[in-house]
Amino acid sequence: MPRIPHLGDELWHLHMDFATLIGKRMMPSGNWLGTADDGTAGAQPRLFLTFDDGPCPKTTPYLLEVLAEEQVQATFFIIGAHAERHGDLVQQVAAAGHTVGSHGYSHRPFPLMSTKDMESDLARANETLRSITGQAPRFFRPPYGVLDERGARCLSEQEMKTVYWGVVTEDWLPIGAKRVVARVERKLSNNALIVLHEKWFPKQTIAATKEVIKIGKQAGYQFAALGVT
Repeated sequence: MPRIPHLGDELWHLHMDFATLIGKRMMPSGNWLGTADDGTAGAQPRLFLTFDDGPCPKTTPYLLEVLAEEQVQATFFIIGAHAERHGDLVQQVAAAGHTVGSHGYSHRPFPLMSTKDMESDLARANETLRSITGQAPRFFRPPYGVLDERGARCLSEQEMKTVYWGVVTEDWLPIGAKRVVARVERKLSNNALIVLHEKWFPKQTIAATKEVIKIGKQAGYQFAALGVT
C-alpha cells in the first residue's frame, strides 16, 4: 500500500522549499550542495550526512558506532562551547576520519551580532576546535542557517567555506524517526546536504541516521564527508 503523505509534512516541504529559494537569493554565496575533494565528482551519486549542534554525550558516541558499522563518513558542525565541555568526543569524531566543521562558538545568529562579536565568536570556535583536533576547521554552517555579508567577509578572512542546507527535517522537534526519514527520502538527490541535529532528541537522531543510510545505499548512493580527500 502506498504511503499516504502526512499533511504536516506536505506543508513543511513547501515551507522549506520557499525558505531555500529565499536563502539562495538573499544570503551570501555558499555551498547548497555537498562536495568532496577527491576528484571523483560525477561518478557514483553521493549524499552528505551532516550533524549540527554537537558534540553530545547522548548522541555522538552512538552515531560514531553507526557510521563505523556502515563504513560511512560524515560531517559534524560543532558548537565551540560544547566542544570545550566534551573535547574527548570531538577527538573521537576527528580520529574516525569525519570532517569537523564549525557551527560557531555560542550558536547565536550572526546577523544579530556586532561585527566585533561575530569575529570573536568565529575565532574562539576555530581556536577551540584547532586546539582539540590539531587543525582549524575549513567549513562553517551558520547558526540557524542565516548569514549576512559581514559574516561572509569574516569567513573569507579565515579562509572558510560557508555550508548551508539541502535536506532539513525539523528534527529539533519530537516528530519521530519515521517522519524524519520520510522527509529525507523525499528530497534525496545527488550531492544533497542532509541536516540532522545531535542535541535535541538523541534516540530519534540515531534511529533516523541508521534508516537514512540504509535507504541511501539501497537507492545507489554512497556517503561522503565534506572536504575528504
